[in-house]
Amino acid sequence: MKKETNKKNWPTINVQANGKCGWMGGAFSLSFVYSNRGNFLLKGYIKEVNEYLKKEKQSGLKYFVRHNLYPNFDRSRRTILDFYKDDIGIFAPSKTEKKYTKENRLYKVRHYSGREKEGKNLQFTFKRLPNKWIPEFDQF
Repeated sequence: MKKETNKKNWPTINVQANGKCGWMGGAFSLSFVYSNRGNFLLKGYIKEVNEYLKKEKQSGLKYFVRHNLYPNFDRSRRTILDFYKDDIGIFAPSKTEKKYTKENRLYKVRHYSGREKEGKNLQFTFKRLPNKWIPEFDQF
């Protein structure tokens, strides 16, 4: 019995490749975008997908994205979590910590170290990342 892979009926956008392959642009990506305009899926190479998102960001798109990279088109090798602001990071739970505590099992959305704005040291923690854009992310 074949497992159904696309259970979500998200709008899908195929991002065309420009023919230039590089180290970061060489992996095929399925990017699940959770934005203030709704969720959608981007298919294409990671470099062109990021360029597409930067272009849309200029028109007011706010998002966080899960890039699933497929270097050999057979299985996922790497997942990258990204936020629309450059100084904000999404940190996945640590599975290599020697002491696997409750805090290590949470996703964290916060400023990168040393990039906090004065008086704004926000951090949100989640057991699982939300399935849609939430208004709390507008505080960043």
